[in-house]
Amino acid sequence: MRKADDEGFLIYPCEPDPDRPENYGGVDLVAQHCMVDEIKEAQSFRPLRDLLWELNHANNIFRTYGCDFGSGKEDDGTPYAGLMLHFGFRHPEHATSENTEQLFQIFLDQVLERYPNSRDWLEKCLDWFLNPVFLYRQDYLSAVMFNVTIHAASEEACLNGLAQFIADLLQYLEASRRNIERESEEQ
Repeated sequence: MRKADDEGFLIYPCEPDPDRPENYGGVDLVAQHCMVDEIKEAQSFRPLRDLLWELNHANNIFRTYGCDFGSGKEDDGTPYAGLMLHFGFRHPEHATSENTEQLFQIFLDQVLERYPNSRDWLEKCLDWFLNPVFLYRQDYLSAVMFNVTIHAASEEACLNGLAQFIADLLQYLEASRRNIERESEEQ
C-alpha cells in the first residue's frame, strides 16, 4: 500500500498511441457512456466493466481517465490478476488534491477495518498516487491512479480477489457520492 511519488499530469483525453492500437487514447465515458462496452479491458473482466459503467454514469460525481487489466501467470508460474485504474471527482470544486487523497485514504482505511489481516496484502499488492489531469485543456483536476496485483493459488482465486476489491471500491464510492450530494443539498 505504497503511495508513490506524483507521476506528473495527464492531458485528457489523450491522443491515441499509434504504436499501441489497443490504447484508445482516453475515451470520455461520461460523454460517451455507451462506449464502456467497447473498452477491451472491460470486455475481458465483467467487474471492471461494471465499475466503469457506474463511475461514468450521468448521475455520478466521479469519472475514470484510464484503466488496464490483465491476468495469467508470472514467469515463475504464480497466478496473478492485475488492475490499473485512474479516476477522480468529475467537478473541479470537488477535485482538489486534498479531497482526492482523503477519498482514497479513507477507502484504504475502511478496507483495513473490514479485513483486519489485509495490511500485509495491501502493502505487497497496491501502489497508488495522485495524478493530476488537465481535462479538455480547461480544468486542472486531481485524480488517483492505482495499481493492484493479486497473487493466489489459482487464477480464479486472483480474479475473485480482484472482483471483491472492485466491489468494495464501488460500495465505498457510492456511499461517498451520497454523502457529498447530501452535504451539497444542506448548504
